[in-house]
Amino acid sequence: MDSKSFVLLERLYDLAGDRPFVILEAEEMRGDAVKEDELAASVESLAGEGYVAVKYADKDEYCLGVTAQGRALVVEVRDERERRKQAAEEAKKAEAARKEAERKAAAERKRAEEARLKAEKEKKEAEERAAREKEKLERELREARQALEEERNEKEATVFGENEQKTAEREVAADRTVALRAPAEAKHADQKGQAPQQTDSSEKEGDVLRENLPTAQNTGVNKEGKTALLVWLAAFFGALLGGGVVGLVMYILHITLK
Repeated sequence: MDSKSFVLLERLYDLAGDRPFVILEAEEMRGDAVKEDELAASVESLAGEGYVAVKYADKDEYCLGVTAQGRALVVEVRDERERRKQAAEEAKKAEAARKEAERKAAAERKRAEEARLKAEKEKKEAEERAAREKEKLERELREARQALEEERNEKEATVFGENEQKTAEREVAADRTVALRAPAEAKHADQKGQAPQQTDSSEKEGDVLRENLPTAQNTGVNKEGKTALLVWLAAFFGALLGGGVVGLVMYILHITLK
C-alpha cells in the first residue's frame, strides 16, 4: 500500500467509522490527497487488499465500508503515529531540557568563574591593602624609633652638657675657694709664728735648697757667713713666694746652724 492509498483508507475510516456500508460522494472521499482520476483505482486497490468492501460505485458516488482489517490497520498506524509523535515530543522536551540544563550549567560555570575572579581580585586587593598597612606600620615604627633615639640623644647631650657645666662650675668654685683661702692661711701662720704644714713640693724645694747650700768644711766659710747667706735667701724667697716659704727657710736655717 502506497501513502496515497493509506490516506484514502484513513479518510474513509473517518467518514464511515464502524458502519458496514455508507454512501459517500466522490468529491467528499478524495479530499486534498487523491486526485479525481485516481480515486477509482485507489478504491479498487484497497478493496483488493481487503481493507474496504464496495457494494457499488459509479463516477460520483460510492457505497462502501471499511473492513475490520482496514480499521485495525488505521488504528495501528494512528497509534504508531501517536507514539512517534509522543516520542518526538518527549525527545523534543528532552532536547529542550538538555539545552536548558546546558544553559544553566553554562550560566553556573560563568557565575562560578566570575565568583572565582572576584574572589581572586578581592584577595589580591586585600593582600595589597595588608602590604600597604604593614609598610605604613613599619614606617611609623621606624619613625617612632628614630624620634625616640633622637630624643634620647638630645637628653644625653643635655645631661652631658649640664654635667660638664656643673663640673666646670665646681672646679671654678674650688679654684676660687683655694685662691681665697691661701692668703688667709699664710697670714694666720705668720701671726702664730708657726711653719705651715710642709707639702711634698715644699719638701722637694727644701731638699734642693739643702743640696745646693755650701758647707763649712768644703768652702771654709765660717758660721756667721752661712747665717747671713741663709737670712738673705729667706728674705728673697719670702718676697718672691710668700710667708709660707719664709717659715720653711727659717726651719732649714735652724737645722743648719745646729
